Amino acid sequence: MRTFTGAQAETADPHPNATQPDVVKPHGDHQHKWLLGLSLILIACNLRPVFGSLSVVLPEIMRDTGLSAVGASMLTTLPIVCLGLFSAPTPALARRYGPERVLLLALLLITVGTVLRAAGTLAPLFASSVLAGAGIAMGNVLLPGLVKRSFARHTALMTGLYTLAICAGAASATALTVPLMGAAFDAAWPPALAFWALPAILVLLLWAPQAWHTRAQPLDGAAGGGTLWRDRLAWQVTAFMGLQSALAFIVMGWLSPLLRERGIGSADAGYIVAVSILTQLVTCLLVPSFAARCRDQRALAVGMSALILVAFLGLMVGPLGGRWLWAVLLVH
Repeated sequence: MRTFTGAQAETADPHPNATQPDVVKPHGDHQHKWLLGLSLILIACNLRPVFGSLSVVLPEIMRDTGLSAVGASMLTTLPIVCLGLFSAPTPALARRYGPERVLLLALLLITVGTVLRAAGTLAPLFASSVLAGAGIAMGNVLLPGLVKRSFARHTALMTGLYTLAICAGAASATALTVPLMGAAFDAAWPPALAFWALPAILVLLLWAPQAWHTRAQPLDGAAGGGTLWRDRLAWQVTAFMGLQSALAFIVMGWLSPLLRERGIGSADAGYIVAVSILTQLVTCLLVPSFAARCRDQRALAVGMSALILVAFLGLMVGPLGGRWLWAVLLVH
C-alpha cells in the first residue's frame, strides 16, 4: 500500500517487489550532494588568496611601479572597502537571480580580477582590487547560507570544512607566492600574482554547469532584524567582530611587509604569516566550544585581545628569534 498524496487515495500495487522510482532515492542525488559540497569548499578556498598573495610582494610592487606608501595603502584597502560596498546588494541579487548564479558571477569577478594582475601596471592592479573585492564580498555573503540550506543535517561539519578551506587558501597564497615567483617566473611578481587565478578558473568550470541548471531557491532571510538597530548589545558585538575582522585583514595585508622591514626574507615573512593564519583555524575550532562553557565570556575576550596585543608588539619590536612564537600567539 502507498501513502496518501494530496487527495488521491492509495491503491494496491500489483508488483510489490518492483523498484518504485518515486520512493527510492536516485543514486545521482547522492553524487550531486558530493559535487555540491566539494564545489562550495573549493569556492571558499578562493576567497582569500587575493589578499595574501599581494602582501608578500608589496615591496617589489612599490619598487617596480613607483607606487607611494599612500598608494600601497589604497591598493591593500580597496578590496576590504569593496567587501562592505558589495555585500549590501548581494541578498537582493540572490533573491532575484538565485544564489547559485550570483555566486557564479562572484567567481567570475575573482578570476578576472586576479588575471588582471598579470599586467604589472598600476591601473590594472587597482581595477583588480575592485573586481576581486566585489566577488569576494558576494562569496562571503552567499556561501554560509548555501552551506546551511543544502546541508541542513551536516551544517557543523560543512561549516568547519568551509572555515578550513578559507584558511587553507589564505595560507597557501601567503606561503607559496614568493617561492613560486622565484622558481617558475624568474623573480617576476605579475605572473606569480596572476597564478592564483588558475584555482579560481578550475572552480568556475566546475560550478558553472551546477549554477546554470539549478532552479533558483531563496536563502533564509533574517527575522526581526529591525529591532537590532536599537539593541545596545548587538552594536557592541558588531563593533567587536568588526575590529576582529579588521585585524585579520591587517595581518594578511601588512604583517609580511612589516617583517621584511625588520630584515626577514620575503619567503620567511610569508611563512610566518601563513603559520599565523593556520593557527587561527585551530582557535576557530577550539575556542567556541570552550567559550560556550563560560557563563561570562568577557574575561575570555579581554584575555584573547591582550594576547593579540602582546604578539603584535613582539612581531613589531620584539626579538626576531621569537617570531614564530609571536605568530602562533597572534590568534586573530
